[in-house]
This record gives sequence, structure tokens and C-alpha cells, in this order.
Amino acid sequence: MFINYIRVPKTTQRVAKDFADVCYDILRTRCSSSISSSTIAEINLFLDNLSKTYTSSKKSESTEKILQPILMNLSALEQKWLIRVILRDVKLTGMSEKAVLSTYHPDAKELYDVSNDLAKVCATLNNPLNRSSGIEISLFNPFRPMLADRLSISKIFTKMNNKPFYVETKLDGERTQIHKRGKR
Repeated sequence: MFINYIRVPKTTQRVAKDFADVCYDILRTRCSSSISSSTIAEINLFLDNLSKTYTSSKKSESTEKILQPILMNLSALEQKWLIRVILRDVKLTGMSEKAVLSTYHPDAKELYDVSNDLAKVCATLNNPLNRSSGIEISLFNPFRPMLADRLSISKIFTKMNNKPFYVETKLDGERTQIHKRGKR
């Protein structure tokens, strides 16, 4: 099944294929070619349920139970794009996260960067005419640490209102963040 599969295509020609393309090549002769009757709401509910399996202790069992009914209903082409959405590997020429979010609202990209929560972006910025007065980082909402600005130690003390805080110099490896309040 995984013959001719390359994680990231190295060429613009149709020779190199990503995982979703390989699945499509296999499934197109096995699945209906007609578009399914699945709605966006159903696909969204499926994706929500799938994301909940990653907090479950029985991940593989739950994932299979969620995947099977939806995949049996979709065409090979629909499955290809669903696989890309699940793997977060949807690459469209000329399209970027910034382009999509800025079409929704001028402040959407900035809020998404500090909240990492698309539902919050949609709920908070539901009117493009209303501009945000200030988007702030908040506890228990992961943000993209690579967007952080460098500050002198004196400015950090001021920003933290002279409350205790911890700083660790990042030498190499992954960026992480921990949000803690009491025992939470």
C-alpha cells in the first residue's frame, strides 16, 4: 500500500505522492465516485469526536469506531481530502492560514495566534466591522511561543507586576509552555 509514498512531495510533477494521494489511488477503484450526502456539520461533528479520542485511554478502539462509519460513506476523493485535514496536510497554492483568517476578520489571525482556538476566534470575532481593542494571552489557552518578543529583565519584572515567575533559557530542542494555577 505504501509503495511510492513520500512524506513531503519533492517535485511538482505527479510522480511524488503524499499519503492522501496514495490512499486515493487505492480507494478510487473501491469506492463510489459520486459525492456523498455528508454535510459539513456531520464532518465537523466527526472531527470533534475524533479529536476527543486523543484524550481517551482506548485511543485505537475509539478511533476505529469513529473512522469506519464516516469513511464508508465518503467517495475516494472526499476521503483523500479528509485524510489531509486530519493530518493537517492541506496545502493549497496561494492559500495560507493568514489568508483564510484575515478573510474572516482583520483580527482573526492575531487572536488565533494567542488562543490556538478556532471556535473562540469565530465566537469572539463574529462581526468583521467590530475591531478588537486588545488581544491578550490568557492562562490555559496555549499560544504560539515563537511569536514572543524579547524583553529586558527589567521589563519582564514590570510586566509580571513583581510577582514570582520562572524563566528558562531555550538552548535547543522544542518550545514548551506550562500553565499552572494552584493544583491545576
